[in-house]
Amino acid sequence: MSKPLPFKPTPVIRRYLQEMINHIKTAEDYGEIRNGKIEGYVTIKYWAENEKHFSSSSDNRELFFKYLQDENIAKIDEQRDLDRQEEEIFRMCEEYPYDIDKIQAFPSCFDSYILNVQKVMSLQKRVSEEIPKSELSEKQKDEEKESVLKRKVERWHIENEHLVRDEREEEFKTDDRYIMLDVNGDFYYGANRIKIKFTDHNLAYYRIFLAIFHLSDGCGLALYPDIIRHLRKTYGTNSNVGDVKKETIRNAIHNSILHRAKDLCFPREVNGLPTLEYTRGYGVNLFNPLLPKK
Repeated sequence: MSKPLPFKPTPVIRRYLQEMINHIKTAEDYGEIRNGKIEGYVTIKYWAENEKHFSSSSDNRELFFKYLQDENIAKIDEQRDLDRQEEEIFRMCEEYPYDIDKIQAFPSCFDSYILNVQKVMSLQKRVSEEIPKSELSEKQKDEEKESVLKRKVERWHIENEHLVRDEREEEFKTDDRYIMLDVNGDFYYGANRIKIKFTDHNLAYYRIFLAIFHLSDGCGLALYPDIIRHLRKTYGTNSNVGDVKKETIRNAIHNSILHRAKDLCFPREVNGLPTLEYTRGYGVNLFNPLLPKK
């Protein structure tokens, strides 16, 4: 049985090892591996985008570095980036009136000299196997959540098929739904095309409703993660919908649309069913059936 590792296997440690393996594969392509070693080094960032920083992470990293060197797996050099940053600070202080003694350099990366290719690959496999599920990266957690949500959406459509008219029926062979969007971004409802009074298309609640309309293809369920991504991608992270959350979406629907439905001339119900409804905490359902063919 293998001895316990002296450091905690985490997604960050796994990334370090994966970047070393990527370097190994490149070295293999160029024939740069000699006696299980690689000439030169690979530079690796301490923190990648979206990785969380904890005070204990630095201690764990030092334990990992010590293990690599004690086991003759890799040599770690943190000095080169520190020297580079100190040179930049020196140049900056020559150009601007800063007190150089009060500015501290914080290296952002380290260099890894791989001494044993096989040991790196074996360690990466072991670390990946020992990372507990609770330590999954945010990206992996999101992917797992989305997989669950997609299954819930599929089940919702099966359970609620009777709520939406069957488009194959002869009397409903039309593209007109109860609520429709025109090329100018205005919404209308009903057979008489009554205009919904969304007067300012830059307001957050309009943008949220528009996102729900698009993501549900005019009728159905729009997931919270999809709504949030759509708003950030369409309007930017610095816009009035750039930092929306699940609660923001619900508040916009409840307070700005449903609560003011009379003033906005917005139909709260269609055929006795709510037009907008929160669905078990994972999305918003837009009930917007097809209109009968005239």
